[in-house]
Amino acid sequence: MPLTFSWQDDRLVFHAARIGRKLDLIHRKGRAAFEIDLHSEVVVAAQACDWTVRFASLVGSGPIRILEDEDEKGRALEVLMRHNRHTGPLEIPVAAVRGTAVFKLQIEEMSGKCNDLEWFSQVVNRNKDNDELSSSSGGGG
Repeated sequence: MPLTFSWQDDRLVFHAARIGRKLDLIHRKGRAAFEIDLHSEVVVAAQACDWTVRFASLVGSGPIRILEDEDEKGRALEVLMRHNRHTGPLEIPVAAVRGTAVFKLQIEEMSGKCNDLEWFSQVVNRNKDNDELSSSSGGGG
């Protein structure tokens, strides 16, 4: 499922509604897997079957927990907002903190793949100053 995410204390942090499939699965399993698209680019060719996609991605898994403490949830929501380029003052309403499910996934396993390292190095160098990679990744985050 696509999610908006960020990193906090070496863990993935994300949020969702307080009801729904994600929450049900987390309660049942206590573990989760993730996939993050760091960057991708379609490469057009003269013939349709010669097209390709350059990409860099991460996959991983680990135990996941639902944050219950309102202060911890508030801090995690602030991290999410900053990661997604919110630059102004942050005053997250108590009702929003209480009405949002916030999760932390501790990464136990992670691996990555990049099918064109030279291209990805150029992307990283080009976007180093504006942090495009971290905010354009993660299926919504």
